[in-house]
Order: sequence, then C-alpha cells, then structure tokens
Amino acid sequence: MKSRLLLFPALLLLSGSGQPEHNFLLNPSIRHVRRIPMPPARHKVAALIQKYKTEGAVTGISVYFQSLVTGYWFGLGEQDKFIPASLLKVYLLIRVMQEEDDSPGALKRSLTLLRDPAGKGSGSAALAYKRPEPGKQYTVDRLVEYMIRYSDNDAAYTLHQSFGNKKMGKIYRDFGFPAAPGEEDALSLKQYMMTFLTLYNSTYLGTDMSQKALEYLVGSDFKEGLAAGLPPGTRVASKFGLRAVGTPDNPLLQLHDCGIIYHHDTPYVLGVMTRGKDIKQQTAVIKELSALLYEEVDYRSRESSSPAP
Repeated sequence: MKSRLLLFPALLLLSGSGQPEHNFLLNPSIRHVRRIPMPPARHKVAALIQKYKTEGAVTGISVYFQSLVTGYWFGLGEQDKFIPASLLKVYLLIRVMQEEDDSPGALKRSLTLLRDPAGKGSGSAALAYKRPEPGKQYTVDRLVEYMIRYSDNDAAYTLHQSFGNKKMGKIYRDFGFPAAPGEEDALSLKQYMMTFLTLYNSTYLGTDMSQKALEYLVGSDFKEGLAAGLPPGTRVASKFGLRAVGTPDNPLLQLHDCGIIYHHDTPYVLGVMTRGKDIKQQTAVIKELSALLYEEVDYRSRESSSPAP
C-alpha cells in the first residue's frame, strides 16, 4: 500500500503515451495537458470575499482551488486555521478502506451501533434522514454510508472504536498532523485539500480503495453548499463540516464544504471554510463561490478547445 503523499498531484502517469524516448524523465501525460489560464478567477473570488465580509455574511473565509488537469491552483486565506468538525470523518473513511484492502470482506462485517458519548448524534441538523438505532447491528459498509452521506456521529464513533487504532494515528501523521486531532483542533484548508488530491490520484490508497472512498463521498446528502452552485447532474465527491461555538447570545458558526467537482472536461478540487453568525448566509456564500468557479472553469475549458482563428 502506498504511504507517500503526491508532490505534484494534478498529473497522473499514463502508460503507452508514445512519448519520445529522450523525454523519458517527463510525465508521459504532459503532451495531453492543455493550459487553461485561471488568474482572472482568483481576482473575482477575492472581490466576492471582500463583499461578503463587508456585508457581514462571513467573518472569516478560506478558499482553495486546483485544476486536476493543469495543476494550476490558488488560495485565499488557505493557511488560516478553522475547526475541521466532521471533515475529519474522511480520515476515518480512509482507515476503513485500508482495512478492506488488507482484509477483504471487512465492509461486510457487522457491528453494534454505539451511541456517541459526546451526545452529538447525527451532527447534521441540515440533513433529514432516518437515524440508525443504537444497539442494533449494521454492516461496516452501512455505517460508513451513514458517516459520510449523513455525517452521522454515532456511526463514526462506532467505526472509530473498531478501526481507530495505531494505524489511524499513522494516517494523521502522514497527512501532516503531529498527533491525532480532535474535532476542535485547528486545521488549514490547504492542508485538508491534500486529502482529496491523494484520493483522486490514488497515491495513498490503492486504485480500488480510492475509487470506493470517492463513491462514498459522491453519495453525500449535503446539497446546499458546493453542489448547489453546479449544473444539475454534475458529480461531486465532497464532505461538509459544521460546528457551532460561542454562546446563545453570540453564536459563532463554522461551515465548510470541500471536495472534487467532476467538470466533464476539467475536474478540479474546491474547498471553502467559513466563519459567521448565520448558517443560511454562509451556505449561500459557498454556493455562490462554487457557481462562480464552475462558470470560470467551463468558460476557460471551452475557450481552450476552440480552434485558433
């Protein structure tokens, strides 16, 4: 199993490309890559962020974008620290995929659902679904679906009790955490987005398990953030996180949505982390940024495909 994070994640090695022998040191897919300039998008995003802050829609925000075709990326506040909340469930997903790879059939095992002692239950008030019942048996596969699709904390706690061993600690270290992070520990958006890049490029898990992990993430039931800004039918492999801090008189909310957007010609990763006081406004911010960047990618893609005059 690979345990090395990819340094240049946007380009995959392709065999049989017919690359000339004297270029053997180059990525053989390089001749297939078309340059799609995106700097104007960064300026538009920066202008929107300033507008959101001025209007009070958010008090803090980070944005990270990277094309999975050219490798071009930009970030705004991408090194700022936020509470990851349920974004951490993706690392537990990776751990379960490791177990399935090492011991085929692990997903078919049955576990008794345990109640999260923190009492957070689903952790996703934005999602309406039939909660799993503590004390009842569920397959690991079903628990993973609850954890990723609905962000269910009871399912996550049950899986962590079975799979959160020393190998889980290694995953955290491999992704840049000095120790196992808690849900309240600060995390930068740029650091977190490397997780999706490694899944897309199968550089941490093998191909089959990376595909399986992304299938779970495509099934996320949270459609109000990144997905809401995309054309109907656009596939998104994503995870959201929500944490309420502060006091009842002065609520502070952190809402994040991160993932891979499968544009038909130019797939890309996009992550948005926000702080604010109004969940509806923060959700609208993520949606608007997602729509803007999809339109930019789509325009640049069509522009680069047009024949030169």
